[in-house]
Parts: sequence; structure tokens; C-alpha cells
Amino acid sequence: MPGNQYPVFEGGQTLTAAELNQLHAFSHFRDRLLGRLTGFGVNGGLGGTVSGTTLTIGPGLAIDQVGEPLILPASQTVALPPTTSTGSFDFVAAGPGGFSVVLEATDVAEPAPDCGETDCEGHAELHTRAVALRVVAGRITGPRFDFAGETLLSVEPLRLSLTSAPQGSYVTLRDALVTRLRNSGGPLIDPALITALQATSIAASDLPGVKGYKAGFLNQVLFATLDLLRCRALMATTSDHSSTRPGVVLGWVRLVGSTWVWDCAYRHAWEPPSGLSLAFTGGGCTSPCGVWVDLLEGLISGYAPPEPPPIEDDDDDPIVVFPYCAHGRVLSGGECVPFYFPPREIPEGWYKHWDIDPLGPIWNPPDVYAHIDDVIEEIYATDRWDYFGKGVIDGLPALGRDAGIAKTSLEAQVEGLGGTPNVQVLSAGEVTALPGYQPGATFNVADTVVFTVGTNNKVTAMGRVPAAHSARELGTALPAATAKATEALAATEVHQVGLDKVTEQVGGLTVDVQGFKGFEQATVQWRTEVDQAIRGVGRAIEAEVKGRVDLELSGVPLEDMQQRLSTAEGQLDVIVRGVGIRGPRQLDTGVARGLVEFAGSLTNGLASLVTPKDKAALGRHIGAATRATATLEEAAAGGEPQAIGNATIRLLSTLRTAVKSAGIDPSLGNQLDAQLNAVRDLLG
Repeated sequence: MPGNQYPVFEGGQTLTAAELNQLHAFSHFRDRLLGRLTGFGVNGGLGGTVSGTTLTIGPGLAIDQVGEPLILPASQTVALPPTTSTGSFDFVAAGPGGFSVVLEATDVAEPAPDCGETDCEGHAELHTRAVALRVVAGRITGPRFDFAGETLLSVEPLRLSLTSAPQGSYVTLRDALVTRLRNSGGPLIDPALITALQATSIAASDLPGVKGYKAGFLNQVLFATLDLLRCRALMATTSDHSSTRPGVVLGWVRLVGSTWVWDCAYRHAWEPPSGLSLAFTGGGCTSPCGVWVDLLEGLISGYAPPEPPPIEDDDDDPIVVFPYCAHGRVLSGGECVPFYFPPREIPEGWYKHWDIDPLGPIWNPPDVYAHIDDVIEEIYATDRWDYFGKGVIDGLPALGRDAGIAKTSLEAQVEGLGGTPNVQVLSAGEVTALPGYQPGATFNVADTVVFTVGTNNKVTAMGRVPAAHSARELGTALPAATAKATEALAATEVHQVGLDKVTEQVGGLTVDVQGFKGFEQATVQWRTEVDQAIRGVGRAIEAEVKGRVDLELSGVPLEDMQQRLSTAEGQLDVIVRGVGIRGPRQLDTGVARGLVEFAGSLTNGLASLVTPKDKAALGRHIGAATRATATLEEAAAGGEPQAIGNATIRLLSTLRTAVKSAGIDPSLGNQLDAQLNAVRDLLG
């Protein structure tokens, strides 16, 4: 009888061996059907590693063509060169050479026990289902989910020098994309947009910043096209994996020179049924990959390279308006679309983002733009724009404009968004020597923004030193600045040294100030006292100390200079105590003591708000904050950076809860949330 039939028994009937076996066959049939509904291929584990002449296959799970679950409970080894198994599999072709390792289901029957009872005619056989590794000559072939063969994975994304000069052929990449999107007469997106893409180019006369924008645009069209193609490949999978001999290929091992190499790309990667993939991709029955089509069409339709005023003309407009988009978007073509400028280097294995063997359906959008951010971060190895949740500004309108006007306009806009502007105007040569610089036209309000200018002081390109980079550099930048301030103060105490020494030291200090000014924007919003101290030291050192030295003191007495330097040094010391981050989850005792003082003031203020109505809740939260403050104070006394970092996180969490429960301005609680997250990121 067929496997989908089963017997139904009633009292008094005689049970035959065939009927009992049919129960087993029906149960086995349903198990296999469930396996086919789940997927096919390597589900998890079953990786291979080669050490010398030994191949080790790790434990794991797979499902074969008929839905049979294949469980390898422990690692197994294969000696190399291997001894091949008998027989063959129709999904392995011998031509490419090497050997494929196949996991195959086994069914072993144990001998039936002797029958000693009266009228006994024998006991049932006991069968054990297990798996075995088979080694056969050749490499996997035939229909399977094999995105590694996608032609677009063989093209190269564009790269960008620090002066925003594209590296690679725009035309070659563009034409490859156009050909693939046309799909041999069955276009993957709106044909009009494919034609629009074909019409794009980089002109020799384009400003460097425009070239960088175009390179970033084309790269992201490439990445979005690969997403769409991978979605289509998953939707094309089928639950029908016919084979005369079921089995799952785990990989391919071959000799390269005299070394054995394991390649897991040539295996039966996990293929979920299209219905399961559809549920995860968020598409519909008429357009399973619709979200990826929408993203790709949005990128191409949003293509809007800037058309700056001619460089040789005077710029009479005193204001440059920079579009602002919250949460990692760039305003392009009326929509907030993310465009990242490429880095100088693209990893050799950039394509592996799409070439990996999936353990399940691709990605669960539903925000495909956020997915693009993830792709860019992985491939470009760059810091996110919106690192501290402040939103981003599109700087493209500055191209071709007077650098002074652009700088003033951007500073005013950053201040209007609640940031502290740090905009530098540099030559192309100076830009290439700036640590942490990345070409780009999009900025976080906490970034150090850099405008590159030509001989006529017009903006030709732009970029940023990410706020995250400034945060990572804090551990060395601030101590160096403090050391220079101390040296400058010592120089003023030795009158014989003269003012030349003071000038030298303070001049060096100004360079270091640039390093921690950017950090101020990015990382210390959570503590008003430190924020004010940094702004204060900017004024004291740059506007007063450095300014007076460069102007040869303008008659200011040396004692006055010494006093001003002493003030600056004290403010620097406050900063170092306030943000003395040494490593992951490690703070120094100075920041701990400063935070203890800050927490004490805050809890005392909150305590004054306690009324009989909210005494239980608010009082409890204030008590938790007070206890956390004491814990941090104890950690500071012990001087262990790790303990200080952990105690700091706990204290900030309790302070946030207490502030929110006090019923004061909700925006303050939201700010504390953002600040706590920033501090958690910094502390690892």
C-alpha cells in the first residue's frame, strides 16, 4: 500500500506483520514529508577542516532529497588521500577532480533474537537508522542553490582614494549591471530605470566630490542588485530533489600543489522551501522579491549628482543649505536614501556577503535601507554615519561653493541641531595626512567635517573623521594634550627659557585640541559638566592662550600668561578625569570620582521632588541610585578599571530610571537613554 495510507484496527481483529509494518511506513513517510517541507541540504554544522593528511568532519544535521534527517552525532575523520566508496551519486560529476564527501542515511538490521517460547515463530528485527560518510571522486553538480556562480560576484566594486579619485572602471561595472538587470530580455526592474542607469557616467571635468558620489552610487546599485538576485535564487528553489541515491554533499577536498584543501562552497547548501523564504523576505505572492525591487529602483531613481556653481565664478550667496535626514539617510532625489563613498580598499572576499551558505532564509527586511547600512558597514569596514543617533547631514551642496561660506553655514546648522561643530578646511595634500579621514558627503553632527579646497578656496571634495574614530582615539589623544599643557605651564615658570618656548609648546597643544574637540561632539553629551569643560578649554586654549602667544603676547604680562595656562591645564585635567577611558569596560579612578559627585548632586535634586504620592516608587529608584553610587565609589577606591567600568554602567542605568520616574521633561530621559547607550558602546 502507498506510504500515505495507514490501517485502522478494531477489537478482535488479527494483526498481520504487513499491517504493523504499514504503521511504521506511514510514520516514516510523514517524517520525511515534514523534512521536505522544512528544507534540503546542510542545516547546521558538518563543517570540514584539514590538518596535514587528515580531514575532520564536525557533527551536525542535514536533510536529504527525500526528507530523511541525517544526524552526525560526533566528529569523524577521513585519511587523505581518501579511499573512495563503492557506487556513485548522480549529483557528483567526476570531471573536476578531487573528492566529494557525502553524508548518506543508513539502515542497519540487527539479527533477530532466538525464539525460545512455545509456538514462537521469531521476534521482530531491530533496525537502527544512522548515517555514514561516503567519499566519491569528483565535485557536486546539478540543480542546487549555488549563488557562488552568479556573474555579478566576479565584477569589482569601485574604490576611492583619499582625494576622492575613483579606482576602477565605472563603465565596466555599469555595463555589467545593465546587462544583468536586462536579464536576457526579461528585465528585473523597470526598463526605463535600466536605461537611466546606462546613461550615467563619470566625466573628467567632474569635481572629485561628484566623482566620489557617483562611485558610491554605482557600488550600492551593485549591492542592491545582488540582494535582489539572491532573493530570486531562493525563490527558484524547489522541494523536488530527485535522485536515484539520496545523500547530502558536505564539501570538496582536493590537492593544491602538495597541500590538501577543503572547500565548503561545493556542497548542498541549505535550501528552504520558497514558501518559507517568502515569509521571511516580506514579499507577496505576485512579487516575492518586491522589497528588493523597490530598494533597487529607489536607488536608481534617487540618483541626483550635484550641479555646483562653476569654480571660477564668485559665490554671492552667503548661505549654503544642507539637507538633513534623521537616522542614517541621505536626501537624494527627494527621498532619504543612503549613499556611502567607497573606501580606499575593498576586501578581496567582499562577495562572501552573498556567497555564504545560508542556514535559513536570507534576511528579514522589513527595513531594507537598514539592511543596506549593514551591508556597507561589513564590506566597507566603515563606521556608521549615525553612530550616536544624531541623524545625518548631506554635504553635497557645498561642492563648488566658497569654503568659508560653506563652513559657516554648516557650523550654524550643526549648532541648530544641538551639536558642537568641528569643520576643517584643508588642501588635498593635508587631507591625505589626516588620521581617520574618510571621503564622503554625509556627516553625523558629531563628526569632524573636512572640506577639501583648491587654489581658489572653492570646495572640491569633502569627507569626515567619524565620531567613532575620535572616540577610539581618546585614550591617547587627551593624555598627549594634557602633557603638552603641562610642559607649556612649566615653560612659563622658567623665565630664562623665554617666550619662544611657550609659543612652541602651546602651538603643539592646539594641534591636539583638534583631536579631542571632535570627541567632545561625539561622546560626552551624557555629562553636561564635561561638555562645558571641553568648550571652556577650547576657548581658553585656542582663543586666549594660543592667540596671545601667536600675537607675541601683545604686551600681556608673563604672570597673566601663566595664570591663563594654569586655568587651561585645570580644565584639561577635568576632561581627562571625566572621560578617562582606558579600554573595553575600563575607566580610571578620576572619571569614577567625577561621576560619583555628579550622581550625588542628581540624587539630592531628585530627592527634593519626592512627595507622599510618589514616595514609594521614586524613593525606591533614588535608593537604588544611591546604592549604585556607593558601589562605584568602592570600585574607584579599589582602582580596578574593569570593576569601575561595570559599576559605571549600573549607576547610569539607575540614574536613568530615577530621572524618568521623577516625572520631569521626558526629553531628558530620552537624552539619558541615548547617552547611556553611547557609554555602553564605548565601554564595550
